Amino acid sequence: MKMKEITKVAPQYPVYKVILEIISGVAIVVSIGLLLKYYSILPDIIPIHHGY
Repeated sequence: MKMKEITKVAPQYPVYKVILEIISGVAIVVSIGLLLKYYSILPDIIPIHHGY
């Protein structure tokens, strides 16, 4: 009994979805980088306002 060959099919993603994924990843990395860069100059207490 011969086994059938199984071919793998890679999913086809539209170009705009790939570009959006890359932009999202870069935005996350930049956000984390900015947080780490400016963390030392943040105030000890961040003001929170209640009762608008």
